[in-house]
Amino acid sequence: MDNILVNDPDNPDANLLISLIYRKEGEVDEIETYACKLQSLSPLNHYVRFEHMLLKNNQATKQSFTSMIRNEMPYETYMEMTCWYETLDCYDEAIRLLELSPEHPMVYIKLAYLHHLTGRSSASNYIEKAIQLSPEFVFPFRRENIHALEWAVEISDNWKLKYYMALIHWHLGNIDNAKELFDSCGNQQEFPYFYVARASLLKDDATHNTGDDLKTAQSVEKLV
Repeated sequence: MDNILVNDPDNPDANLLISLIYRKEGEVDEIETYACKLQSLSPLNHYVRFEHMLLKNNQATKQSFTSMIRNEMPYETYMEMTCWYETLDCYDEAIRLLELSPEHPMVYIKLAYLHHLTGRSSASNYIEKAIQLSPEFVFPFRRENIHALEWAVEISDNWKLKYYMALIHWHLGNIDNAKELFDSCGNQQEFPYFYVARASLLKDDATHNTGDDLKTAQSVEKLV
């Protein structure tokens, strides 16, 4: 890391990582130096404001961080940031991030998994929250979430968890895995787009009647 900063002293990623290391080690003076530098290098960087929030830990820094996440799917920003901290085994920071996120099934599933990894007893509560939310407009795609969903499917037989996992595998081209997961969901759910998705995935499978799926989707749509 020092070599990177020697050759590229204004590298924002290297400066961010150094700032995180100093924060973890409690080197306050060094943190302030790198925090100021990061702010000048990347004033719109969400990580910079989050690190500042962790350092100062007050309502003002929290507001400064959350108020700048303004895209149409803010939970995706929180999820993306969480992946970075998770790769560094900074699970507490990842949890803190997701606790600030708007609610979303994948946010709760990831929170549950992180609570599980850190031995917290509240993991199952977040799984229940994820299950209670509608699967409408939920399209998981991050490879980093596979482990969380694999764990979730092991502790709960709810079809939504299998459906989300199937969508990720489908997105990644793991078609056999996706088909197996769709099959394991059964036909009990009253969510028309599940049947539309399954019909699309299995359209070339001679053993599956996609017409029945589309008819079921139509009948379910009339009920919801």
